[in-house]
Amino acid sequence: MKKAETVKSLADSKQMFRLLLETSLDGVIIGLSGGSLFAANSIACEMLGRSEEEMSHIAINALFDHDDPRAPIFLKELIRTGKSVGELFLRRADGARFPAELSALEFKDSSGCELTVLTIHDLTEYKQVDDALRISNQKIATVLASITDIYFTWDREGRFTDLNQQAEIVMGKTREEVIGKTLAELFPKTKKEYMQYYWTAMASKTPMFFDALFLFGRWFEAHAYPSEEGLSVYFKDITKRKRAEKKLTLKTENLEEVNAALKVLLHQLEGSKADIEGKILSNVRELVLPYINNLKNSNLSSRQLSVLNIVESNLNNIISSFLPLLKFKHYNLTPREIEVAALVKEGRSIKDIAELLAVSISTVQFHRISLRKKFGLKDRDANLRSYLLSLKEQ
Repeated sequence: MKKAETVKSLADSKQMFRLLLETSLDGVIIGLSGGSLFAANSIACEMLGRSEEEMSHIAINALFDHDDPRAPIFLKELIRTGKSVGELFLRRADGARFPAELSALEFKDSSGCELTVLTIHDLTEYKQVDDALRISNQKIATVLASITDIYFTWDREGRFTDLNQQAEIVMGKTREEVIGKTLAELFPKTKKEYMQYYWTAMASKTPMFFDALFLFGRWFEAHAYPSEEGLSVYFKDITKRKRAEKKLTLKTENLEEVNAALKVLLHQLEGSKADIEGKILSNVRELVLPYINNLKNSNLSSRQLSVLNIVESNLNNIISSFLPLLKFKHYNLTPREIEVAALVKEGRSIKDIAELLAVSISTVQFHRISLRKKFGLKDRDANLRSYLLSLKEQ
């Protein structure tokens, strides 16, 4: 077919496939068998920075970046088989290049005209995203390789799909030995309840935290993050912390034992103190005071009697501290009230107490009234001495 006839035939059918060209989401160019371009949709024109009229004056291979070694291979395959697919760079009108996915197909229309249809998918945005993702993955890989935590991923069947260098070190196995294997296959003695934790996290699709897991001869706390692909797990080594906690527990237990021993010792000392006080009190009463009373009934001068009374008073003051002071303290007694209470308990009369304490009788009576009030005997018909004798000595 002559060229003029070919062009006329194409012009007659141009409106028929124009709609098909413009509805494509990719750039589409139709070229003649001689290599010149015949039609292009608006997307192709925008990609290449040329109008359809401008492209009709250039050959199809002029669109390729000939510095791209893949371009000759693409064109040779098209010539050899009548079709070709590949990724390579194209040139815009301003000389800028962009990555594209191309598919070319040669065919004859109903009139026998040989045509080449070139479909162009711009990969610029995809490559930008892919480059950003690759850089991000490189950064993540660098971080995971440098951290001291263990990181690994599992698929839905629990097989290792990835792990960092620290995981290799702790597991004592290389990446090649681990990938594709399950934890049970690598470490048959792993506790089943540990595995159950991970299956639960994966099944619930909820991040989970596990504290104090003993694996690979160390203590870890684990964070599990489920995804559609499986599970990502981070292990933080807390062995040092667990050892410190154990030491602290032992120290605490030792301190508790020491504290218990001290309490026993203090109790024994209190008991010994009470025994000593009891013996002093008993000895003074039984071995000293009777003789003082005998001396008071003997023929003494007034001076001697006065001195003897002072001795007796001082002795009573001393032994009064051994009387049931703990009981008395509960009543907020004054030192003088304690002395009066001790003498009343011994059966001393008001006059005797006044002489022994070198106070007036009215003062003794005042203290007796105060004692009855503090002991709750003010409005009761109860004997003060009987009440004092009812108090057990401690």
